Order: sequence, then structure tokens, then C-alpha cells
Amino acid sequence: MGMIHDPRRAPTFTSRDSDGVLPRSLRLHVSARWGRFTRSVSRGGILVEELTVLPPGATSHDRALLRLFAFAPMLGVGAGVLLGLLWLGQTPWVVTVALAGGALMLTVTARATRRLRSQSRRLVHVVDLLSSEPPADGESRRVIASCVSRLRDLDTRAGELSPVEYELGWARIYAALPSSCARR
Repeated sequence: MGMIHDPRRAPTFTSRDSDGVLPRSLRLHVSARWGRFTRSVSRGGILVEELTVLPPGATSHDRALLRLFAFAPMLGVGAGVLLGLLWLGQTPWVVTVALAGGALMLTVTARATRRLRSQSRRLVHVVDLLSSEPPADGESRRVIASCVSRLRDLDTRAGELSPVEYELGWARIYAALPSSCARR
């Protein structure tokens, strides 16, 4: 039975096992009104942490469009293959219709989400856990950890805060991120 996501509840972050080493299968994805935080470790020992903070005022409709944008090419190609098989029935045309469907979906969703994507702030931190040398830059890691902590706290208190207070807290965290994090 699936669990219902409640954005007011703080997710549990268990980043290290008892030896202090990140488990290989760790994959953490937290998505909320403010954006998303993803932490993953590959089999090759590469830790990737990504924080994307949407501009304050982003609606659920905006977030749904961003999710659609992420899957648009696959959906377009799938719809194109289906239409091509049902309508045309010939393999060369199916490929053409599928590629056109993917390109069309990508173009439409890219245009619909352009403003939101350009105003979003994104930080990525990558570390080779198997390397014997220490990571060169820990600043992005500190900024991500600080922002995620503050955003989790904001989500934890969401039931106590008015929508305006929540948005104000979100805006402060967004403003604290360097403008160089803005997507282009």
C-alpha cells in the first residue's frame, strides 16, 4: 500500500550507516513546494547532492508543468509511436511521427516553463567517495546542507505558519542562494 506524501511532514534523512560511510544504494529524493533535494550514490562511489529551489510563489500548476517538462520527450515519443502504429501502421512513418511527437512535447513544455526554470536556483555537489584525496570545494556542500536544514525546518513548521509566513521563509532562503545558481 502506497504512502501519501504530506509536504508538512519533515522527511527523515539518514545519510550515513554505523561506519560513517554512505551506503551504495542510498537514494534520497525530497520534493516540496519550494523545490527538491536529491542525494544519490552511484555504484562507482560518486555522491551527488542536488538542491533546486523554485522562486517563491511557484504554484502546484508550475511544479506539475516542470515534472511534465522532465518527461516530455519520452511522453511525446511514446504518443508518437502509438499514433504512428494505430494510424499509419508503417515502420518508417512511425519513427518519424514518434520523433516529431517528442520534439513537439519538448518545445511546448519548454516554452511553458521557461520563466520558472530561468528563475530557479540550483546547486550541485559531487564527491568521489573512493578517492584518497579530500574534496576540493566544500563550500557548495555547506550551502546545500544549510539550505536543506532551513527548508526542512520550514516544512516542519508549515502547520503553524500562515501561507504568507511560509512564503516569506522560502523567499529568505531563495534570496540567500547565490544568484550564480540561477538556471540559464
